[in-house]
Amino acid sequence: MRPTRDSDRLWLRVLGQPGVATLLLCTAAVLVMLGSGWAVVRVLGGARPVIPTLGPEPIIRVRIAARRQQIELTSPGPLLFTPGATIPRILPAPVVIEPDRGGFVLTDAQGSRHALKGDSIIVTAAESPATGDAGSIGFDDAHYPGALRLVLVEGGFDVVNDVPMDAYLPGVIARELFSHWPEQAFRVQAICSRSYALHISQHSDTRARHYDLTAGESAQMYSGLTDNATAIAAVEQTRGRTLTYRGGVIRAYYSSVCGGRSGSAGDSWASTGAYAFNAVPPLRAHSRPFACQDAPLYRWTRTRGREELGARLRAWGENRGRKIRAIAGVRDIEIIRRAITGRPARYAITDSDANTFEISAEDLRLACNYPAPAHPRPTDDQRVMSNDMEFTLRGSTLRITGRGFGHGVGMCQYCTYSMAEAGASVETMLERFFPGASIKRVY
Repeated sequence: MRPTRDSDRLWLRVLGQPGVATLLLCTAAVLVMLGSGWAVVRVLGGARPVIPTLGPEPIIRVRIAARRQQIELTSPGPLLFTPGATIPRILPAPVVIEPDRGGFVLTDAQGSRHALKGDSIIVTAAESPATGDAGSIGFDDAHYPGALRLVLVEGGFDVVNDVPMDAYLPGVIARELFSHWPEQAFRVQAICSRSYALHISQHSDTRARHYDLTAGESAQMYSGLTDNATAIAAVEQTRGRTLTYRGGVIRAYYSSVCGGRSGSAGDSWASTGAYAFNAVPPLRAHSRPFACQDAPLYRWTRTRGREELGARLRAWGENRGRKIRAIAGVRDIEIIRRAITGRPARYAITDSDANTFEISAEDLRLACNYPAPAHPRPTDDQRVMSNDMEFTLRGSTLRITGRGFGHGVGMCQYCTYSMAEAGASVETMLERFFPGASIKRVY
């Protein structure tokens, strides 16, 4: 008879804890799904899910941390670690995880260290003994549903939350809107956020990546589980509903404050070839009623020194590989093209050597805030807030007069708030923001 090893004793100890039997059954179910090709496993394996009409609820891969050297995961019960190259391990939480050559090193609650080989690990939690629901995983002062996937990358490892769409969305909406806003506003946000996430998950530029979206301002705000009842209800009440145009889900952009005039996706981002989706009619600038006049950033002003702006433009251009990296001091900035609504779309910047550089309004906004030597990233009260701006030169200083907060494409959150307060329906608001789009249930 083979002697019992320490690792076997650990398994036996953990098996006696509440919820572990269910955890093992869930693990078995995952292995069965691997053979069936169900959507969740396609995501874990890196392939892209196809979203059929009334198909299964898709899994969204959200990168919640990048290039970490060490993390700690917590859970009320044990955690299951499923690596690609070695046998799964069930470990008592909390567990500290660090990258190692060709894998990871895990230190469990009892101080035991475990080396797991492979370039990724899937982490799942036992169900809660109190509720019987699948357990969440604690990470960085938040709790996440679904599974966490740890992926080795240059400089450390990424943390990706593989989560069912409607478990993901409440944690987005609760961060995107104020909790006291009307229920109708939350439903509009739910449909836009679902459409945005679905479109990105299906698009070709995510296929080679190990995640679909990031959690943050560059994609959608997301902080895991939430107790915001309005956000949870809005997701349930709009289950599977997305914005579509000619049968395809659109990338339903939104921003905080439009400032009174909408923008076109094609003016802010690429809109040809693989990105032709940005040119569809519902994502173009159009005249519509607006209601964000009372928003804190409806109008704003900022200043930049000529030398400072030149340095930021050079640093941004160097990072992006753009010709503007060669700009000398800024002599003049003028709008050379506007959207149909009057919102600036493109600028020409003339430097002190009389060279002219053209730049999109959205790129100029990003460049105005880009860190450069001797010029760190601006504080919130000095940050350029939108791409709808006018420049006035006064000696060595540029005064920037701006409208709104964000790119202005699609849904305006503060307009949604005011329209919902006035009794507008979800359908009416979405038609105003995305004319020509249809609401369609896809799962």
